Amino acid sequence: MWIIEVSIVLLFIIWYILIVLEHRLEMDKAKAALFFWTLTWIFIFIQNHGWDLHSIDMHLDGIILEVAELSLFLMAAMTIVAYLSERDVLLKLVNKILPTEISKVRLLFILWLFTFIFSSVIDNLTATLVSIIILLNIQEIKNNPKDLILFSVFIIFWANAWGVGLITWDLTTLMIFLAWKVEMTDLLYLFIPSFLWFMTLYFLFLSKLKWDVKIVKKNSKIEIIDIQIFSLFLITIVAIILGHVIYHIPPMIIFLFGLSTIFLLSWRHKKRKKEDLKMLHFVHKVEYNAIFFFMGILLMVWSLDYYNMLDKISILYEVMPTYLATFIIWIFSSVLWNIPVTAAMLKSSLPIPDYWWLNMTYAVWVGWSLILIWSAAWIIAMSKCKELTFMAYLKYLPHIFLSYTIWYMWTIAISRFI
Repeated sequence: MWIIEVSIVLLFIIWYILIVLEHRLEMDKAKAALFFWTLTWIFIFIQNHGWDLHSIDMHLDGIILEVAELSLFLMAAMTIVAYLSERDVLLKLVNKILPTEISKVRLLFILWLFTFIFSSVIDNLTATLVSIIILLNIQEIKNNPKDLILFSVFIIFWANAWGVGLITWDLTTLMIFLAWKVEMTDLLYLFIPSFLWFMTLYFLFLSKLKWDVKIVKKNSKIEIIDIQIFSLFLITIVAIILGHVIYHIPPMIIFLFGLSTIFLLSWRHKKRKKEDLKMLHFVHKVEYNAIFFFMGILLMVWSLDYYNMLDKISILYEVMPTYLATFIIWIFSSVLWNIPVTAAMLKSSLPIPDYWWLNMTYAVWVGWSLILIWSAAWIIAMSKCKELTFMAYLKYLPHIFLSYTIWYMWTIAISRFI
């Protein structure tokens, strides 16, 4: 029997190596995820042939139910974001807000505010993409590599980190929340240290931001229907929070209801304006490879959980204080990726009090951004900004790590308070 268990561990290691070498191999990591998680569970059923398979079926059914809930949530959200992105709704809104001439200090603050809002309620990839496009439309910054790299690095990190207080786009926060480890209202407290963390970085680099810049704007009209759909999207986000807090409605149901409402609105628009928005077309634009990848991660990790291998992570909490063990979780999140690390900790029965899960939420989400190995926002930013390299980012890592440490200390204080 131990041969199958060793084989599963080896499959897990090979799978991670393939993910790390994804760009060199030119193979989508979703393909590897689908192959390895199905093969792993085939091994499990083969090993238990002739034994009581009922427990395996129950274990797998529970996992698939969680994966299905998460996948439907992501599908609904990605459909709406695909619509907003293709019609440039977000970029048009930002262009209307920004003045034609602005100081770099003020521009940095506005970009922080933008990424703070949209990475929380939409997603970090879209917030990063729109912010980088704004930067590239400013000639003074585009022609100055130092300024471009500085702004880009902070945009990526802000976009990755700001969603930690909401379950709408932070998958690790959503996983911890669905496991009943934290309350939705308690997560909102994380925005307090988030703001202080931003101010730390902001003042550290004020001296480097000199002179004003001019912004070239294109005439772009926002259609009424786009404003209505965007408003419905924001209303859905608020409804997810209130619906769960008051009535304990699963977020997935509310998001699907919001999507159905948008479908009905597009139907009404077609009847009145004779314009077909083709909303189902945007369902096809959902990044199902990302959903398959997340499915593979969860099911691979839970295959290890079936053999109680994930409980080994609790050793970290046995050899050092809880606050220190949780603090260095960022290393595992950065190297191994935050989603499997979160899944591992949720399944390993960590000997920590409930209030420490708020600190854990911060560590696994913000911590994984310190190295950026797994960041989709980093990849999209590098594709748009050729000057942005990993080595260029490392120059700012000490400042970002300092801010991470300060924020972590604040989460400890807040978790004890609530």
